[in-house]
Amino acid sequence: MSTPVSGSAGVTIEGFRAVAAKHNPPQDIDGLLAWAAGTDENGLHVVTVWQSKAHMDRWTAEQRTRP
Repeated sequence: MSTPVSGSAGVTIEGFRAVAAKHNPPQDIDGLLAWAAGTDENGLHVVTVWQSKAHMDRWTAEQRTRP
């Protein structure tokens, strides 16, 4: 069994805080097992660990359709 891991470079702290304000990860995002954020000289990086690729893809698609 593989566990999908997603990384996002170039995310702003404001964008990360906006997502965090809407959710209490991983409790209320279906399939999200964990997330972590950290910074380096290139800015903020967010790493997510998903139960399955289908969970990750569904959540990503839902975010794209939200205003």
